[in-house]
Amino acid sequence: MKKILQLVVFTFSIWCANAQTTVNCTQPPLQFAHCYDNEDDTTWWFESSDGSPIKLTFNSGGIEADYDEILIYDGADNTATLLYQGDNDGDLSGLVFESTGDSLFFEIETDISGSCAAPGLNCCTTPWNMKMVNAEVLGCISNV
Repeated sequence: MKKILQLVVFTFSIWCANAQTTVNCTQPPLQFAHCYDNEDDTTWWFESSDGSPIKLTFNSGGIEADYDEILIYDGADNTATLLYQGDNDGDLSGLVFESTGDSLFFEIETDISGSCAAPGLNCCTTPWNMKMVNAEVLGCISNV
């Protein structure tokens, strides 16, 4: 029974980590925060409700420079064109990414120490605060 429960929890974790989120221009921009952890492999897939491009803005957030990184792809998964890979010297504030199609995929690659959830010396204590909008629809752009 314990092995079955572990399998169910593992499967659920993978499913949740790569869940698709719809960005709807008729709604306020999606705002969310993430305090990443050591060995974090969270992924996000954002898709617009009307086929227009997606815009991701990092309002704030830190990442362990030289050891952890984010990867942003212009599509629905990590086989799409890579738009960005890096750590921006530990400060993600002000980074903006826009897809050319209706999807944007985002993943994290971290090591075993120094993260928002388990900070190291002067590292990464600020959770990521991000905003997603449907980029080409004028009503959404005015909310950015």
